[in-house]
Amino acid sequence: MRPNAVPIYRKTFSSQACIALLFSAVLCSTAGALSLNEAEQQALQNHPDARLAAAGRDAAVAAHVSAAQAVNPTLALQTGNMNPGNGMGAWPLIHSPMDASVGLSYLVERGDKRALRTQAAQAGVGAAQHDEAELRRQLRLGVHLSYFDLKLAQDRESLVQSSVELQQRSFDIAGKRFQSGDLSAVDVARLQTELVRAKADLRSAQANTLQARQTLAQRLGPEAQPKAAELSADDAYPQAGASPEPTATTERADVRSAAQRVTAAEQNLALSRASTTRDVTIGVALERHPQTNGSISFSLSVPLFWGYSFEGEQRKAEVDLNMSRLQRQRSEMSAQADQAIAQEQLKAATLRRSELDGPAQQAARQALDGMELAYRKGAASLTDVLDARRQWQALQLDLVQARADEAKALSTWLAATQWER
Repeated sequence: MRPNAVPIYRKTFSSQACIALLFSAVLCSTAGALSLNEAEQQALQNHPDARLAAAGRDAAVAAHVSAAQAVNPTLALQTGNMNPGNGMGAWPLIHSPMDASVGLSYLVERGDKRALRTQAAQAGVGAAQHDEAELRRQLRLGVHLSYFDLKLAQDRESLVQSSVELQQRSFDIAGKRFQSGDLSAVDVARLQTELVRAKADLRSAQANTLQARQTLAQRLGPEAQPKAAELSADDAYPQAGASPEPTATTERADVRSAAQRVTAAEQNLALSRASTTRDVTIGVALERHPQTNGSISFSLSVPLFWGYSFEGEQRKAEVDLNMSRLQRQRSEMSAQADQAIAQEQLKAATLRRSELDGPAQQAARQALDGMELAYRKGAASLTDVLDARRQWQALQLDLVQARADEAKALSTWLAATQWER
């Protein structure tokens, strides 16, 4: 190639990086720019799952209020000795020939049933509160993952956009030089091929960005979906510090919820066994008879367990207790596995990002600069330069992917060890 063809290809991906940064800044300055903390708050306030979890907690509180109440007394009114032929008799009714009585009865619960019922309901409130915390933990993690997916899609689109602009300028200049006989048709065709490929990559990147915006909008709640096309991730990728150390998993929200359900099942089992302790219903009645003017009567009633002694309820309570204990074990195993996996993934992602962000960048930059210099001196072909540029762009794409992977791995680890404890 002739030396005067150098201006066509002197552009390097350092200019692409500048364009990428500028394009990213334009995205972040739009009305839909969103920080990670803002995304979290929107999701926790507006997402239907968060509202359902809060409603479940309120329902458990209401159930606890009901369980803690004593049985209300019963008022009974009764008449007797009515003769349809004589009617109601003289007025006022005190002179009527009818018998009348008013009574009050009260069920006395024995066997600490009320206390056991209250304790079971209280454990249910604790379980519902931890269920809400667990849902918030999962919702936050989903927001983090979707947020960094959107940021990755934006960065990839920015890099591809800068590549398209560079290829377009090179192709435009090549066309002019070809018309003046300063460049071969083969080189122009190669540049045109690179431009077509870059535009195809850009369309794919734009589609991925649109999909990532829609996914994040779904995480934020129904209010965000009409404005999904305007969303953009505003924060930088966080980086992990020192290698994470294992922490106790028994305090994670889902494990604590399972433990509360074990407590509730234990109280329900005790309550089912207390059912064999007979409750007593006592009553008092004031009776009026025309012959005697009035009397007072007392009553006492006790259930008889002649055919059934609540064996089914007790068996079901035992099964529920065993199931709740197994569920707690499963939750503990899941929490331990989540932490171990998240820890290894974070270590691997941090290592990969640090490798791509350091020596690999310098080596690729030196290789590209050397190839550009060799081409300017006529010691390298256009194909070699284009290959070097492709490698440099691929490395930039790998780097933003590695940064996103590290950010998502860090969020996953935090969700497994620290959130909603």
